[in-house]
Formats: sequence, C-alpha cells, structure tokens
Amino acid sequence: MSKELNYRPEIDGLRTIAILGVIIFHLNPALLKGGFLGVDVFFCISGFLITTIIYRQVREQRFSFLGFWKRRFKRLYPALVFVVTVTMAIGLFVLPQPERGALPMLAASALFSFANILLWRTTDGYWSPASENISLLQTWSLSLEEQFYFFFPMFIFLCYIFAREKIGKLTFALFVLSLLLCVYLTDNYRSAAFYLLPTRMWELLIGGLLAIYGSPFPRAWRSAGIATFIHLAGLVLIVTSYFTIGNNEEFPGYYPLVPCIGTFLLLALRSERSLVTRLLSMRPCVYTGKTSYSLYLWHWPIFVYAYYITPNP
Repeated sequence: MSKELNYRPEIDGLRTIAILGVIIFHLNPALLKGGFLGVDVFFCISGFLITTIIYRQVREQRFSFLGFWKRRFKRLYPALVFVVTVTMAIGLFVLPQPERGALPMLAASALFSFANILLWRTTDGYWSPASENISLLQTWSLSLEEQFYFFFPMFIFLCYIFAREKIGKLTFALFVLSLLLCVYLTDNYRSAAFYLLPTRMWELLIGGLLAIYGSPFPRAWRSAGIATFIHLAGLVLIVTSYFTIGNNEEFPGYYPLVPCIGTFLLLALRSERSLVTRLLSMRPCVYTGKTSYSLYLWHWPIFVYAYYITPNP
C-alpha cells in the first residue's frame, strides 16, 4: 500500500474475500455462482485507494502525472509481464487453433491495457463458452483499471483547476452517468456494458467518492458494537451477492451495486474494535490479500491449461 495511506490490514482481508470468490467461481460456478463479483469488490477498493492518493496530492499541489503512472507501472507490470510471457510460451504448445493464433494479440492487449476492448470486439461476451479457452481472459479487468488510472487523475486535476469547490459533485455526477449508462446498455449491448470503462467506472467511483467526501459515519459509531454491526452488514451484502447473483441477461446493470455497497460499508467505517475488522486483519487473511494480485493473474491460465493437459477435465 502506498506511503500516502495509513495501512489498514482489514483492506487486505477484504481483498481475500474478493479473490476467493473469483477463484471458487472459476473452479466451479456451481459452488459460488456469483463469485465473479469479487472483481467488483476489487474495483471499489482500488477506486478508494487510488482516489485517496490522487486527491491528497492534488490538493497539496504536489501531484505528478508521470510520477503517478510510474508508480502504477512499477507495481503492476513486472508481475503482469512475467505472467503474460509464461502464458504465451506454454500456450504456443498447449492451445489448439484458433486460440493459439489469437494469443499474441491478446498478450499485446494485456500489456498495452486494451484487453477489455479487444475481448469486447472479438468475442461473444465474457459468458460465452469460447471465453473459457481464452488463457488471458482475466486481464480484461486489469486493462479497465489501468484505463481508469490514466483518465481519472486528469479528471481530478482539471476539476481542481477549474471547479475546485465542486470536485465531489462532479465526481458524483460522473458516477451517476456511468451507472445509468451501464443499466441502459445492458439491455442491448451487454458485452460493451460488461467490458468497457464508461459503464463500469461507477464501481471505482463509489470508492472514489468515499475518498473525496470522507466517511459518512460519525466517530461515535466506531464503538465495537455499532462498527461490528455495520461491517457485518457489508460482509453479508458481499457474501449474499456471491450466492444469489449469477450470470443472467440483466447483468451487469445495477447488480454490482450490492457487493460495492457492502465494500463501501467496510471501507467507510474504520474501527479496530470491530469484530469483522479483527477477523479480516488476521494473518492468513492479510497474507492472502497481499498476494491477491498474483493469485488473480495466475489462476485463470492455470485452469485453462489444466483443461488441455489433463485427460479428465
């Protein structure tokens, strides 16, 4: 976590809940039909952390676009480049055609942050049977986040210059516009609504709004009982979404609001006395959360290649 932020171990614990949902879903969707919503939890966390850094540095007039993007590159790209390289090397021997022929372009899209756009244009959607054989399918969400890292600092910087007192309101307007666009496009352009930044940005902006406005909860609510109740409500929303929201024609639409609101509740009220905070801050949860990026990168190509290598899928 950036030096700009006070470390919160429970956020790493929250990342554990997110990555476990994704991995279990990809292992067997019947076990956790909405586990893919762990990606939406990641979006909300990322929006909160990144906006906290950007907004603080912009207000203190020490923000640097080059410095920000350089830090993002150093954090994300070494692991991404390694995974893409290994996936390419193995895929050229393991994958059949046409998946093998499509792999170089997909690898390039992952490295240059347009995998989500490529998948939108070249597949029948995330849920199509053919997508199960795309060994770098998971990079769609990474490309979307990297596009957010490119666009959102510019938005905040320009707002600060031309409408300093309205940064929060303008960010909220962007959130509403993105959510409405997502709901509208889901009906007729579902793949675009799923893959593209304009229709998924609102999930990152939920965390971003928290970073700009601060917690809506008074300090008195940080007592063990009240904080535990609010955190439990957030946890229930996330876990319930994993079990009840599945792939249907109305997704994404407004469905990601459920895990995102749950994530918001867990992020917005910081209390070390909360039972949920203590559970999420346990060493196994924190460790898994800290490795969640690597787990996310590696798990999907392993699952795809295991299908081709093992005699019994």
